[in-house]
Amino acid sequence: NIYLTTSLNDKLTASVNYSYVNIGAYDQYNDHSYNYKETGNTENQHTRMQNPGRLHFASLDLSYEIDTLNLVTASFSGYALNIDQHGEASTQMFDADGNMLYAFTQSFDEGQDYSYFNASGRLDYQHLTQLKGEALNFSYLLSASGTGNTYNSRFENLVNPQFGYTRYLFDSDQKMWEHTFQLDYTRPFGDKHKLDMGAKYIFRRNHSTSSTRQDESVPTLLDFMHRTHVGAVYGEYAFSSGPWMARAGLRYEFSRMTVDYRSGSKPFYGKNLNDLVPTLSLGYRIDDKNNLRLNFSTRINRPGISYLDPTVNQSPTELKYGNPALVSARNHSLQATYTFIHPKLTLNASAGYSFSNDQITQLIYTDGDTRHETYGNIGETRGAWFNLYAQWMPGKKTNISLNASTFYNYYGNDNFDIANSRWGVSAFARLSQELPWKLRLSLSGGRNDGGVWDLYTYARHNYFYVIGLQRSFLKDDRLTVQLFAMNPIGSKYQKWDAITRYGDYTGREISRYPQRMFQVAVSFNFGSLK
Repeated sequence: NIYLTTSLNDKLTASVNYSYVNIGAYDQYNDHSYNYKETGNTENQHTRMQNPGRLHFASLDLSYEIDTLNLVTASFSGYALNIDQHGEASTQMFDADGNMLYAFTQSFDEGQDYSYFNASGRLDYQHLTQLKGEALNFSYLLSASGTGNTYNSRFENLVNPQFGYTRYLFDSDQKMWEHTFQLDYTRPFGDKHKLDMGAKYIFRRNHSTSSTRQDESVPTLLDFMHRTHVGAVYGEYAFSSGPWMARAGLRYEFSRMTVDYRSGSKPFYGKNLNDLVPTLSLGYRIDDKNNLRLNFSTRINRPGISYLDPTVNQSPTELKYGNPALVSARNHSLQATYTFIHPKLTLNASAGYSFSNDQITQLIYTDGDTRHETYGNIGETRGAWFNLYAQWMPGKKTNISLNASTFYNYYGNDNFDIANSRWGVSAFARLSQELPWKLRLSLSGGRNDGGVWDLYTYARHNYFYVIGLQRSFLKDDRLTVQLFAMNPIGSKYQKWDAITRYGDYTGREISRYPQRMFQVAVSFNFGSLK
């Protein structure tokens, strides 16, 4: 990792950051056992995979102050991941009496590759006027992402197979481009009133091409294009007087969504959407240390290419595909926040409630012993949470922090007569202690709670802990050496346990991946920025 920052003539500031990570070939395991309600049969599967790969991250930030009233900023960031996947999955199917119906092994060892990239660039111009607080901002954002998935799997150790091929080849390429233009204007009126207005246009282009083939059959090709045009205008009024602060706003969005199967396999499809999105917040400053705030907001969630892509990725027991007919979903939330700030103690506590009646969620059904997985605007969701962040400094050399939350998640659908709900608790705590000889010791750990995933499944919790020791050397502490150990004692593997209890099949899936890690980090700072 390298990070550089420079400033020229107090006008231009630039920073660049680059990171590279090499991912080792560690064994990861997955076991599941599913019982199919329609047939009464049970499927058992054991998977062992290795996923070595390479990760790159880069960013560039530029800021140029033309004069005291005009500022131009530009930024770029990019992320690229490439994974070489190897391993095998052994599957067995039994009837209700425990008799084996069939079995096979699926091997992934030739041309198995997964890649992902995400890049964005942004340009902003800000103009201030002679009136304090009045500003005009123009922004342009270009973002792009892509996913490539290629594998060539072989089927071996066949026992009474229910399919007529021994090789399956899959090649998929998904791309998303998005252009965003935005204009914002802020105008204060006296000391108590302020008006914000703006307009935005978004053009999003999702494109997917895929090829699937069994043995030497003719490949099945699909060329799928999904476009979205979004136009929005908004207005927001803000009021502040003494300890009180209030904001109220309304945004109107028009969306035009089109689907085009460029291979000609299905007809063109288009849909228009109109949304009114309100926002409301109220704040009260009790004193310099204590603040209260209440917020209500609505968020529009639009499906990405991985949810829309109709490409069918299949195995002898499973078919996965997206749904091009998905539309945007509305999620409403109400949150109250209390903040306390003191040199020795900082507290931030919030409680909230959210709901949606058209949430995009996974849809799973079976045809005999074959699972179908896709998506639909079928989810009625309800959520409640309480979050607490606390930082305490009992002495100059000691820092203790806690980040904890308890939450309730609900997914329901009356048409399927399914309702899946569960409480969860997650927490992370950290102790940092300065020791003699300029040493600093850190102890941290926590609990992850998976909660409810969708209409059918919930995940159990797991724990982790990290021990760290660091020391700085040379003048101005320019050289720092850090030692870390994650879960050095206990199980070598972290376990993720998911329970499927509703729907056309029930069962359990357990994933295990390495959790023990030892790390040495060395950093060196040079130069000075004044």
